[in-house]
Amino acid sequence: MSRFKSGMNRDRRRLLMGMSGLLASSGLAIPWPIRVALAQAQRDYKAVICIFLNGGNDGNDMLIPADGAYGDYANAHGPLALPLDELVRLNLSNTERRLGLNPAMAPMKHLVDQGQVAWIANAGPLVEPISADDVKNGRARMPSLLGSHPDQARHVSGGVPGTFAANSGWGGRTLEAMPGDLVDGLLSNLSLSRNNWLMRGRYWNPTMAEDREHFTSLDLRHILDGGNPREFQAYQEAVGDAGAGDDLSFAYRSAVGNVLDEVLELRRVLDKVPSHIAPQLSDRQDHELNQRLRTMVRTLWAGREAGVQRQMAYLQWGGFDTHSDQRGKTLEHQDGQLAELARSLADLDEQLWVGGLHDEVVTVILSEFGRPLKPNSSGGTDHGWGNHFLVMGGPVNGNRLIGRMPEMILGGADDMDEDGQGRWVPTIHTDQISASVMEWFGLPQTSLNQVFVNLENFPNPTLDLF
Repeated sequence: MSRFKSGMNRDRRRLLMGMSGLLASSGLAIPWPIRVALAQAQRDYKAVICIFLNGGNDGNDMLIPADGAYGDYANAHGPLALPLDELVRLNLSNTERRLGLNPAMAPMKHLVDQGQVAWIANAGPLVEPISADDVKNGRARMPSLLGSHPDQARHVSGGVPGTFAANSGWGGRTLEAMPGDLVDGLLSNLSLSRNNWLMRGRYWNPTMAEDREHFTSLDLRHILDGGNPREFQAYQEAVGDAGAGDDLSFAYRSAVGNVLDEVLELRRVLDKVPSHIAPQLSDRQDHELNQRLRTMVRTLWAGREAGVQRQMAYLQWGGFDTHSDQRGKTLEHQDGQLAELARSLADLDEQLWVGGLHDEVVTVILSEFGRPLKPNSSGGTDHGWGNHFLVMGGPVNGNRLIGRMPEMILGGADDMDEDGQGRWVPTIHTDQISASVMEWFGLPQTSLNQVFVNLENFPNPTLDLF
């Protein structure tokens, strides 16, 4: 890791800064060696990784009461209840509650004990603070189309129909609100998933950040590999020809050309990353999430070394829509996916240490909704609302519980269902989680309402995560 030291020659630093200004004013791209050298003069670097668990992870089976409330959990959860003696016990520093993790998440227990993980209880998209009683009595203003995968995923990502946030997400809007000298068009807004609503700004779409080995889906891969210079030159001329064809053809060629130019530039950047920084694993199929997180580390490392001061990286992963067979150790079951998540987060932590990024990166894990405590007849759970989330990283004030665990009683104080299914009404807005991370990232508190639509309805817009 290259770091600026207080003893750096000031004349050299002024020279580098002057070169940067000269190159920028001339319209020339700053060569990679100079960008790396310029990075030595900067220390204000922060990055956020967001992992979105597709399908609605069942938080009731991730963070579980291990005290007197366990009996309520077991009675309501029936055959899906995890045995008390198998839970990974947590010793949280700010609560007398005794909680445990799904045993599949044991690989990340040491991160919790080291204070790198904060748990957020019973959160979900909201319009304003409400209670289960408000919902039952028709007094609650609620987000639209609750329980719909795409709609609730969009709410968690910051998209709110009928507002300035209708067609963008909180990640992209935050990056657009940051000072221009902190962000980079190629390396600040990154996604490893095509469905990346959270990272879309009003004007800025994310860079698809994948290592060169992963571009198997592009029909033009053989051209991009550069094996045939004539073919590559012909392609460049084709996408650059503004005079041929109709407007739609030209727009298509321009869009494809821009994307592939971005791909080529990103590949050139990643080729500069030393081989010991988050190397790719040989067994890709069994460790997809791990592989993608390592790609994130490599891309963040490259950006930080090039002098980019703010980066966000996003991916979606998993199939947590467990309407049946929720228990099980394969990646078709929640337990198997949580095991892979925990192993991958532990490896992410290790790779960030190796890359010298550990104290500069925060990871937030979200999902569109939770699931009812009462199981269905197929050994699974259906769609719910309130859920448990976690934020992880060296900067996090962790080993703590933020918020309040719901009462594990069907038809109880936190259950919105008249027939007692155990669908929790959130007591924390997911935007409060995101806004807390974005405030750490550098978004001024005065700008929070410009990024998060309904945050002004909450007395405490941010949480004590840092």
